[in-house]
Amino acid sequence: MSVAASDVDYREAADRSPLELRLLDQAFGGRQGIHQGHYILSPGGRLLASASAMWHVTGPGMVLEALDKGLAAYRALPRGERLLRTVLDPGNDRADLPREEFSRPEGCLDLRVVSRCLPFAEMDRAADTRHPDFYRLDRLWYTPEEYAAFVPREGREGASFPVTGAALDRLVRLHMGTQVQPTPAWDGADVRSAELVGEVTGVKGGQLTVHYRGHVSLAGTRPQNRRSYRGDLLGDAVYEPATRRFRCFELLALGTHTLPADDTHGNAGSRTAPLGVLITLNPDGAQDKLPPTFWRWGYPRGWPRR
Repeated sequence: MSVAASDVDYREAADRSPLELRLLDQAFGGRQGIHQGHYILSPGGRLLASASAMWHVTGPGMVLEALDKGLAAYRALPRGERLLRTVLDPGNDRADLPREEFSRPEGCLDLRVVSRCLPFAEMDRAADTRHPDFYRLDRLWYTPEEYAAFVPREGREGASFPVTGAALDRLVRLHMGTQVQPTPAWDGADVRSAELVGEVTGVKGGQLTVHYRGHVSLAGTRPQNRRSYRGDLLGDAVYEPATRRFRCFELLALGTHTLPADDTHGNAGSRTAPLGVLITLNPDGAQDKLPPTFWRWGYPRGWPRR
């Protein structure tokens, strides 16, 4: 049985009395031993193997090796020690962890965000998440009121307008230069400059063709984030006023991400690497149900939660 869960939620749970948490504390040597990684446990709660190295080191090979090791350890256990010797009660034995979820509201602009670094000096796939082999898939959502900032104010060719408010803020703070692990969102104070301007380049068949151009400059102001990112934005969209929908939306950001000298987090290559971000419409009917990574920090409280 596979389980995916938040190590932070398990570690910070105040009530350690449920059996689920007592078994995990026993397996990991206490709550402070619960960290992100891949772990193989027996049904009785014994830790058999793990692949919990740093994020830039753990790979499919290490996980498969840990699975083989865990299976061998399980087979070596006496039969009486393999299973839990009690009947579970979901009402009392399950850990009471935060289960808040974030859902996409009807009518929102659903965008797919793909981030990836380009080749750079001294890049090392084994020790650097900035290697081009790695990419990040994310979501960017806007309500109709928010994505109106991307819509031309006038339906005539040559009309230009600035993209402002939540549309620009969420785009910049949550998705520009947040590819490199660990990946904190930018604070408002980190935004040194950000500008995005749209221009109507065509009017045909009840649709407006819009061209976007802009730039962004970010520099972390917190001790845990002193990185920086500078990039240019370029994109095109097709908007249909009658249905108030974008039929096409493509926005590309290309810039450079820089790590401070004492904050490499195992990234072995040059401290500055080229980083690209491509934002497009999420295909209709996509079933991955992936929420935005920073939904807890970058979206207002009024968004649907259940």
